[in-house]
Amino acid sequence: MKVLIPFITLLTLGCTLCAEPSLRELLTPEQFETFGLNKLTEAELGALSAWVAGAEASAAVEEVRDPEEAFGGEHIYLKEKTKASDDVNRIESRLIGETDGWSGHTVFHLENGQVWRQIDGKRFFAGKLENPTVIIKKSFIGTYFLRFEGYGTVCKVKREQ
Repeated sequence: MKVLIPFITLLTLGCTLCAEPSLRELLTPEQFETFGLNKLTEAELGALSAWVAGAEASAAVEEVRDPEEAFGGEHIYLKEKTKASDDVNRIESRLIGETDGWSGHTVFHLENGQVWRQIDGKRFFAGKLENPTVIIKKSFIGTYFLRFEGYGTVCKVKREQ
């Protein structure tokens, strides 16, 4: 029991330090009074702060309306934003311009605005292709593979933008 009490105290202190800032901390004293927040009880103020934090998180999730926009962008977007891409395991777009395959470090600029970089050392020669359709699939372990439509050869890619 003697070990448990300091542990609980430390855990409580840690949670307090990690908490989102309260409205009192975010606003100047003048703003706090102008908005009438000084009339709220501490419980009401805490509930309002929690609601504001929840509304901000919801707004971040709603920012990505198209699940394909978030596809492959787990490292680019906030974690909340990538929730929209959880159900998308494949996208299809067109490569901008001419290509003849990939050479080990190829960068792929797609019509949908996404940019993908090859991250394996594979080479593939497909001949001259103009704006080919590309298919990018997500594997079950979270790796992404790109291929040209009509070809079976794939390369491992990571989304840059």
